[in-house]
Order: sequence, then structure tokens, then C-alpha cells
Amino acid sequence: MITHSFGIVNYLVLFGYLLAMMLVGVYFSRRQKTADDYFRGGGRVPGWAAGVSVFATTLSSITFMSIPAKAFTSDWTFIIGQYLAIAILPLVFISIFRFFGN
Repeated sequence: MITHSFGIVNYLVLFGYLLAMMLVGVYFSRRQKTADDYFRGGGRVPGWAAGVSVFATTLSSITFMSIPAKAFTSDWTFIIGQYLAIAILPLVFISIFRFFGN
């Protein structure tokens, strides 16, 4: 019977990663003074960077597994909704962001 243990090296890497993420969080938390700095980057984030960020949130490793799986188990009609969402949602969110912006 094969048993797998996590091992000391794996624990060291895990805790080292967690410690590094905490240090990064502490470092950047000291640079932010207001809620505007936190939520909107102090108004210094260009529109193209915000757009790329919003688009990147839709891309994940699960996306690359779920879309082909959905296409395999059903037909491709769901992709119409995906393209409509890509076309319409930015317009909706941009108008909301502009309204609540400056």
C-alpha cells in the first residue's frame, strides 16, 4: 500500500509562501491611506489597465476546463450567451463606474 505524506519540505514551502503573502500585504497596506487608494488605485489606474484587469478575471484555469466540458456534454448554444456577456457587460459596468466615479 502506497501512502503519501505532505513532508517537511512541502510544509516549509507552504508556510514560506504564506509568510511572503502576509509580508506583501503588510507592505502595501501601509502605502494606502484612503478607501479611494484601495478601491480605485487613487484614480491613477488608466482605463486600459482596468479593462484588462476585468477581462483577466474571466480567465482562469477552471475556464479552460469548464468551457470544453460544457461544449462536450451539450451543444454550443451557451457560447452565444458568453459572447453577449462579453459585449454587453462592459458597457453596463462602465456606465455604473462612471456614474459612481468622480
